[in-house]
Amino acid sequence: MLRRHGMFQQPISTELYTALTPDALACPLSVQELNQLLQMRVPEAEILRDLENRSLQCPLDGASERLLLRDGASLQLIRRLRAYFP
Repeated sequence: MLRRHGMFQQPISTELYTALTPDALACPLSVQELNQLLQMRVPEAEILRDLENRSLQCPLDGASERLLLRDGASLQLIRRLRAYFP
């Protein structure tokens, strides 16, 4: 594996490359990302599994809750999302 550094490419060690797995680099889910998942009809169970690995970026406000409900979130999912920021 090579990475760009200026105009040159330097090899990345195998140990570093394997340490940079998607789970290790996963950033918290945003409301926009949750909304996209709901619009794509991703099952809520899968969304909740993703949240266990990534957490939620920020607490939901009223506008965010209405947006997610409009796009198919259940009240149970909204309650679970609220629980990330008691």
